[in-house]
Amino acid sequence: MLSYEKYYNHCKSVYKGGYTGALPLEDLTVHTYLPEDESFKFPNNYKDKIANIYNHCKKKINTKQGLFDPEHENIIKVNDFYGCQDVLELGNFFAKYIESNVYQCYSMVESVLIYESLPNRIERSSWIWHYDDNVHHQLKLMLYLNDVSENTGAFEVLLNPSSNKGLKMKSSKISPTHKSSQVYSGSRVPPQDIESFGEQGWLPHKVVGPAGTFCLFDPNSIHRATTPKEEPHRLCAIYNFRPFHKNLAQKIHRDFTKSWSTVADVKSFSTDIS
Repeated sequence: MLSYEKYYNHCKSVYKGGYTGALPLEDLTVHTYLPEDESFKFPNNYKDKIANIYNHCKKKINTKQGLFDPEHENIIKVNDFYGCQDVLELGNFFAKYIESNVYQCYSMVESVLIYESLPNRIERSSWIWHYDDNVHHQLKLMLYLNDVSENTGAFEVLLNPSSNKGLKMKSSKISPTHKSSQVYSGSRVPPQDIESFGEQGWLPHKVVGPAGTFCLFDPNSIHRATTPKEEPHRLCAIYNFRPFHKNLAQKIHRDFTKSWSTVADVKSFSTDIS
């Protein structure tokens, strides 16, 4: 198998699409778009699509149908999203945007994870400052399905106000069979280091905005979830992207896109190009 870097270079070499380079991969840490941002060309009826996804998910939550791990104390996981066509259409739309503006190669949606935050103060897992230790070429897009304020469970990142960039850690993933040591064990960043980063200008920043706001980010940028103190609690969809060596007609599909019940480990991937 190829190393991840060689695989990515292969993906770029076979790419036949256009590339504008608006947000090159090597420069991307954390980038937020509001739905009123005129610099971004949203798809037609974007707000209606967001509302449709929200209604689909809230129906699942309210009826307790199509959920996964319902005993989880921090979030409600919506597992069944294939019944909502707009989830699939936006996955295709964002994947194509990333291909032509970020990757310079084809892409696929590895997983779609939809959840609502819960007001339980159990600081574990994603609620601790961390980086995901994904392959460097993987990206996440967090899409807010309702209005999110600082007190309703906003996504939080370490950001340098002068550069508006996040603090990115080195991945341990070299190839599917080779890893180096992690910068931080378990990819969790201790409080004293967060304090030290703050002294260097890296400050906590909560991503807020109306429904339809989305944050495209390198998951190796330091970030965390926050616990909502007010309603409505944050309801969001996270699309996970990676480079791919073929042009898929559908970037998101049951055959390869995972949900909560099948997610397993998506921090690495096969580099087989057969």
